[in-house]
Amino acid sequence: MKSALLIAALSLASSASAQDNSVLVALARWQMKGGQAQLVVPLGDALTPKQKSIIGGGFTTVSQLTLRQPTPGSDDADEDEMKLFYGVRCSVKFDAWEETYDVARLDEQPKTAIVKEYAAYGDLCLKAEITDPKRLTEYSKAGGTLLAFLVVKQTSVEEASKIKEWLVQQQSGVMQSLFSHMLGELTLNQSVRVKVMVPPKPTGVELGKGG
Repeated sequence: MKSALLIAALSLASSASAQDNSVLVALARWQMKGGQAQLVVPLGDALTPKQKSIIGGGFTTVSQLTLRQPTPGSDDADEDEMKLFYGVRCSVKFDAWEETYDVARLDEQPKTAIVKEYAAYGDLCLKAEITDPKRLTEYSKAGGTLLAFLVVKQTSVEEASKIKEWLVQQQSGVMQSLFSHMLGELTLNQSVRVKVMVPPKPTGVELGKGG
């Protein structure tokens, strides 16, 4: 239920974003992790120069990555017409003096970290790891296409305070519907659409039973 609530909130927030008309292309890869196969979609390099400048501007920024599965021939369809199946949202603030990124991953089990490199921030917030057995099976034989949407917004002081308050509540084990409401209110500055090419599963990568 929590996951459904989170993804619904992500969908609501992303629909309000300003769309960048450019379409980038990225490549997913198969890998083994913990004895299980997964699809990894690294998108840290897919941000536009504007999005990267917002993140590096020294203010609290919200970044959001969502993955959607288009039906055949619908790559140009509106975002809300495609099925959303993966989402991750982060708060990040770059400290120019220390040259560090203060990152908080805003999901139902929040994670916080201070990292030195943009690539490390990307691993936390701009990389999808697909582990769902059903979806892995769909792509294992012939591969296919996914669409990723990356959105970035510089937040106000008030919005940053809401994020901090929510993190404190989560650390005490409280799940608040306020989070969904807050996500829906955010108007993201820029969104970029990325066409993700998924190769067939290579020999030697075995699909696990999953949960």
